Amino acid sequence: MLDYEGCMPSFVHITDGKQHESKIAKTISFPKGSVLVVDRGYVDYAWMNVLDSNQCFFVTRSKSNMKYTVTLTFFFLDWRNYMPKIICAPQLLVIIPKI
Repeated sequence: MLDYEGCMPSFVHITDGKQHESKIAKTISFPKGSVLVVDRGYVDYAWMNVLDSNQCFFVTRSKSNMKYTVTLTFFFLDWRNYMPKIICAPQLLVIIPKI
């Protein structure tokens, strides 16, 4: 977990490596407003729902079979050479639960 004010890690958990870190992450209570950057191996919709319910945020690459709706796109433009060029377009998504 990153502390934005100091740009330094604010939490570290070291293990003997016998348990997958995604299982350990699910046992940790993250403070409201935390932003977690997680690998696709962590994509667990029930856990993401818990994070969202606790007003935490997460950033991950989507799995190929993830169902979602784009609610907002942030465009970052490069204005060099006087021609705008999109260099990054992260999106805010609503994940559609499995029925």
